[in-house]
Amino acid sequence: MSIKEFIETLEQSNFSLVAENGKLVLKGDKEKLTAEQIDSIRRDNKIISYIKEKKEELIEYVSSHSNQNISSMYPLSALQEGMLFYGLYNKNAGIFIEHLKCGTTFCKAIAFSGADFTMIHSKYRCSACTEG
Repeated sequence: MSIKEFIETLEQSNFSLVAENGKLVLKGDKEKLTAEQIDSIRRDNKIISYIKEKKEELIEYVSSHSNQNISSMYPLSALQEGMLFYGLYNKNAGIFIEHLKCGTTFCKAIAFSGADFTMIHSKYRCSACTEG
């Protein structure tokens, strides 16, 4: 089994591997797992021996494929899906960009309040990432 296939198998079982300070940590989604499932993976000698045998390769793979700067993932709304589709379909569109021209004091107030708002509400610090 390849490293990628192993990681995908773990993810399908609601587990993931994380590299922390040169060590591998096996994490599970407690909301989706039962106590029996967590105990069974602890006793699964195939998984444990694979992790021990491929430790360095797993650390390298997990480190290069990690998304540690992601705090949460949200699905796109219908409007966002439409904007994404149109943006991918017509690369030169630029239709969804608005510019605001205002006085210096007003712009500073808007910038500060916007920064405060996004610090409080994580959903408004989102970006959409696509493959390809």
